[in-house]
Amino acid sequence: MAIPLITYDDYSYSSKNIDELLKFQDPIGAFETRIDPKDICIKVPKKINENKLLLNVPVGVKDIFLTSDMPTRYGIKLIPQSTQNIDSIIVSRLKSAGAIIVGKTVTTECAFGASGKTRNPHDLSRTPGGSSSGSAAAVSARQVPLAVGSQTSGSIIRPAGYCGVWAIKPSYGCIPRTGMLELSKSFDHPGFFASNVEFIARAIDSTSGCDSKDPASRGIEQTNILSNLHAKRSAPRLIFLKPYFWHALDKVTRASFEKIRNNFCTDEIFLDESYENLEKIHNTIVFFESSRNLKKFFKNKSFEASDFLMDRIALGLAISEDDYKFATAEIKLMNKKIIELFEGYDGIITPGTLGDAPKGLKYTGSRVPMIPASTFGLPVINWPIVKSENKLPVGLQIIGLPRFDSELVITAKWLESNYTSL
Repeated sequence: MAIPLITYDDYSYSSKNIDELLKFQDPIGAFETRIDPKDICIKVPKKINENKLLLNVPVGVKDIFLTSDMPTRYGIKLIPQSTQNIDSIIVSRLKSAGAIIVGKTVTTECAFGASGKTRNPHDLSRTPGGSSSGSAAAVSARQVPLAVGSQTSGSIIRPAGYCGVWAIKPSYGCIPRTGMLELSKSFDHPGFFASNVEFIARAIDSTSGCDSKDPASRGIEQTNILSNLHAKRSAPRLIFLKPYFWHALDKVTRASFEKIRNNFCTDEIFLDESYENLEKIHNTIVFFESSRNLKKFFKNKSFEASDFLMDRIALGLAISEDDYKFATAEIKLMNKKIIELFEGYDGIITPGTLGDAPKGLKYTGSRVPMIPASTFGLPVINWPIVKSENKLPVGLQIIGLPRFDSELVITAKWLESNYTSL
């Protein structure tokens, strides 16, 4: 069962437009908190950058990023609610670009635990994916044209794939994480869901660049993607990565990927046996770092959390320092090999999910297809072009070289423009 969509066809919104958006019911449960329509005028940013890239654009923010004027609940019940008079860097920069933060979107518990109330707009009986569930669903249902998410393993690209929206997990460090709940210092990435590629360009241009409080962002310069987004360019050199789960995809999905491969990719590759343990290595690092961060986060806090979340924290705390150090060393060894896959190419195209969204809300889907990009800090975009035999969205990843975010977004725009002419 699909829900009615609100359409928008402009990059600038008036108070009346946003008032209408906020009065729209939320049958998918995308938002944890939304501003009162009568407060729209006072939410308009007072200090806006000269470029005004997101002037009056309504934006949803995943509820693990601090917002000065809304509580941050992290997907759990905190007693008392956590409200701090500070914006995370990404929110502060969005406001400086003219964006209006209209609400906090649902996340799984601390982006690590049990799923929330959000449903998939394409089929209310299915998961939207996680952990950035609300952000993906809100853009898919056209409640907002832009929303903030985060990815440690697969939490942007997976829900984007299931909900059929454009999304980007930028390069590691591209957008500072200051004011975002820390899970894994090694793999945490802020990113965006968007109604089109231009909103991705505007969002990255508005929020990228170094912040002294996030070491991962050191040396990162602000992007200027929008100025080159519509410029003529030659065809990008792309390669198709055929995953081990290829034959698990239904025949309609495989046919769609084959069409894209045949028209845009000059070669096909596979990950060799040296990557067989990548998921285990990645999980060792994620669980080790996340469990210790969440243990500190919950210290001196009164909260209600699921057994699932607490069991995952306990599992991570049981990982030894030696196992953690071994895993980080293995990643460093593998990093050079993954970069070599790009030799002679501008990007990689590969499936982003194991098919369409699973039924039910408890299981948010496999993160296996997204682990390489998250582990090695590669920028990746979900291109919402593939559908399953159930006529539901399936994820497609366009993966670029680290710190080549501008080039990746421009490649995505080229693909979008040229696919329509096939």
